[in-house]
Amino acid sequence: MFLKTSMKNTQTVVDEGDLFAQLSTYADQSSTLPGAQDAARLGVSRSLDNYTTQYIYEPVFYYVLPAGFTYNNKALTYPTSVQPTITMASTDDGKQVVKIDYTGTGYSFNTLSGATDLVGINIDADALLGTNYQWNVYLYSPTTKFTRPHVTLSDTSYVMGNTDMDNIYALGSGNFTVSASQSIVSKNTARGNQSTAFMQQDTTDYLKATNGYSSAEDMEFGVSLFNSNTAEMKNVQEFFNVPQKDDNNGFSVQLTGPVTAELLPGLSTQPEYTVKYSTKAVTLGNTAPSTADFVAADQVSDWSTIKSLVIEVPSIPKGSAAGRFIVHAKDPTLAADCGKSVSPETGFYHDTSVPLIYKPNSKEASKLTVTGKATVTARLHWKDASGADQYKTLDDLTKQYEINVAKLEKSNYPSSISAMSSADVALLPKGYKLADDPLTLIADTTATYPGGSANAHKVDWSTVVRYNYNGAIVQYELEPEIISTMPVTGWGGFWNVRTLLALTVTLGGLALAWGAYDLIRRARRSN
Repeated sequence: MFLKTSMKNTQTVVDEGDLFAQLSTYADQSSTLPGAQDAARLGVSRSLDNYTTQYIYEPVFYYVLPAGFTYNNKALTYPTSVQPTITMASTDDGKQVVKIDYTGTGYSFNTLSGATDLVGINIDADALLGTNYQWNVYLYSPTTKFTRPHVTLSDTSYVMGNTDMDNIYALGSGNFTVSASQSIVSKNTARGNQSTAFMQQDTTDYLKATNGYSSAEDMEFGVSLFNSNTAEMKNVQEFFNVPQKDDNNGFSVQLTGPVTAELLPGLSTQPEYTVKYSTKAVTLGNTAPSTADFVAADQVSDWSTIKSLVIEVPSIPKGSAAGRFIVHAKDPTLAADCGKSVSPETGFYHDTSVPLIYKPNSKEASKLTVTGKATVTARLHWKDASGADQYKTLDDLTKQYEINVAKLEKSNYPSSISAMSSADVALLPKGYKLADDPLTLIADTTATYPGGSANAHKVDWSTVVRYNYNGAIVQYELEPEIISTMPVTGWGGFWNVRTLLALTVTLGGLALAWGAYDLIRRARRSN
């Protein structure tokens, strides 16, 4: 007797249109102090709700940070195996959006991998106390559908102008907190030409602005005044010395126009204020400097001559603030200032407390540093049979150098074919070789730089890289190979071993015959 069994294997085919993914958000906060760096993190995380696929093809995430919080511009925590494109922008209501874009990578995002693509977040130095600093995370997924309904945003600046609402989903939202006691305090911030938000310490690029500034030279400094006391604060004065090149500042800053003011997040009104300007710096001590020689904005004829200013606020109510007051400035020697910093000196005075004086480069002061790298390309150069110049770019020898720090050394570049990469050797034209001294350094003499001149410094080997090294070219000179006019080409050609041997024998026989003839001729003459 045999027991019969049977097994059934069922396969279900799911149409691509029936694939739905699920994803949630992750957030944590380690500090609530205004001005705290790396105070919080925000990212995406897995969700165990219903889903039919764990992958999202080429997603785009929009992290909308609360006003008063900014991305720290550092690398993502727990990144994926593929590097997305990260960009920042400001919303219409003053928040910062961080866009994490996988478009064009061919990457399928694994929704079950845990907390992923976390951005580090700083709290602005002038953030007000509060618990309702709301953040939002949105997903744009035009290929993979989502388990929850899409959203319709009335303010598309939250998704950087994306209007394809049929494929935009809200992943989650929450709140961060600012809860430290500020008492009576002044907060100083700065904004370089790459940033959309003010930070206590920021950088600015030597070459171009990406945040909407009209010039790369532009920069801004922010001043905010807080009164967390239980009483009104009267006759407030905030003095600001415009940074000038000295032991504390690497370069001089010039004002470009009058101070403006914007409401801090959480404020609905701005206290009354006036701003006055002086062509002299002020000495900040235990008593407020005299403002006798300060003038109003309409009396300033040349903003570049202003060396100090004072913001005067008659009253700041208890539990309130004034500002942010924005000092508009520029670095007129920007390109030449890579690696250098400026830090304004400020003094905060009012009628019921000791002054708060922030010296340059102190922990309370704002700071702005010029940064930049010079790109030096490499190429082959030769003249063809007609005498025309020919070039081929050597991509793997293109290098970036930190300006005013790194040196451009000839030893960084191979000087023989044996030392070159196989990709570069493959680009050598047939019949050409490297010249005996192949490396030539060529400057970009046509380029212009903000606050600098293309010809301000000579481009040469073994020198510190300066701003005008950007666009320079390391050129490999080629020359034709010398080819013999009578080569031994082998048995298939005329000039080979046999023909050369036959020619030698023939010429030898002719020489012997001529010698015999000459002997006979001489013997006949002697007779």
